[in-house]
Amino acid sequence: MSQTTRGYLYLFVTILLFSTYEVVSKTLIGSVSPLQINVYRFFLGGFLLLGYLIYKRNTSITACHLFMCTLVGIINVVISMNLVLLSLWVEGGRASVTAALVSTNPLFVLIIASLFDKEKITGKNITGIILCIAGVAFIFDDTFTSTGSYQSALLALGSSLSFAIYTVMGKKLTSRIGSSTKMNCYSFLTGAAVLLIVMLIIKSPVAIKNASAFPQLVYLGIMVTGVAYIAYFKGLTITGAGRGSLLYFLKPVIASLLAIIFLAEQPTIGFVAGTILILAGLYIAILLRWPRPDPERDI
Repeated sequence: MSQTTRGYLYLFVTILLFSTYEVVSKTLIGSVSPLQINVYRFFLGGFLLLGYLIYKRNTSITACHLFMCTLVGIINVVISMNLVLLSLWVEGGRASVTAALVSTNPLFVLIIASLFDKEKITGKNITGIILCIAGVAFIFDDTFTSTGSYQSALLALGSSLSFAIYTVMGKKLTSRIGSSTKMNCYSFLTGAAVLLIVMLIIKSPVAIKNASAFPQLVYLGIMVTGVAYIAYFKGLTITGAGRGSLLYFLKPVIASLLAIIFLAEQPTIGFVAGTILILAGLYIAILLRWPRPDPERDI
């Protein structure tokens, strides 16, 4: 197997695992709370990444960088990931809709980078953004027609925005630390620790009494948060960062298929049209701007 093929295989594993997140999380409704899911998920995933760093003998981090990891961990673990789950938990929340809206986060990354990092916005970027906005509007209209509320869609979009902030901050922090694996490992663990403190303060249950929820929680922690991120980093190292954008094109498609198969969700015309517009917008604004993959690039 060639090195490039191996890189794309890593990315495919990542896409597949990430696409199961909303569907598996949806099955936990009524068994555990969103806070419980995330605190267990990110502790499990964080410790798995820590084991990987120990194996690589690359665990050292300064106090300043650890503090920054805590900040980005709060944005990701405490804010973004809880908004995702709340989007699924509210009445009328659908895994396929949440996955599609969360996949818009590269557009938010593009906009944030243009505002704060002064990255140039091109005509292709603007065209892609307009298409994505149109797609989001279609999905919002379809969600309101189906449920009479925008709540689930707004929560998913809020998660997408906050995850984009995490991405931009995490990218800068990674360049300082020198390892995206290390940045995510420590941000996962510190973010989960802060979330645990929040749960104790608001007296939200931490212990899980429903044993039937453990298989899904272990899967989300070890596979979706641990193995998927390791595969993601290894894949990007081989194929180049631009190919990572493929995640955001395939995830809503795979997640929708899984939701149809396992949750019996029925896609509507509005949802399909909106998803197609979002994918077209992402392709024009994001994928077309990346150069050919560079196997030597260090992520």
